[in-house]
Amino acid sequence: LDESYSSEKRTCPLFLKITTNNTRLAKWDAKLGFVSPKCGGITIKSLRDIYPGGGNIPLIDLVICKRYPKMFLEQMITGEHQIPTTTHLTEGEEASRQSEYDLKKQRAGEKHADASHSE
Repeated sequence: LDESYSSEKRTCPLFLKITTNNTRLAKWDAKLGFVSPKCGGITIKSLRDIYPGGGNIPLIDLVICKRYPKMFLEQMITGEHQIPTTTHLTEGEEASRQSEYDLKKQRAGEKHADASHSE
């Protein structure tokens, strides 16, 4: 705050929140203060510099080198021994299994409706 700021104008308390992802180490003789957004702000140099729960990330440049296909994890409990099995599915396999499931569900609903009409 500069000298022209009057605390009487303030209607709410003034706080300074410092988080891990928004701060950097400085040299012992560096002039401390805020980094102006006009100067580029604080840029995260590496994903290793980001701490989970360390607050907002001010600025990061990411270059995506490879895009992996969307995968689905299917977990089923099968057999008498109730052993869980996991299967990795591609997007196409998941879509075909979903359509099979929807078809079975529709047929079961129609079968139930026919049984209720016959009574």
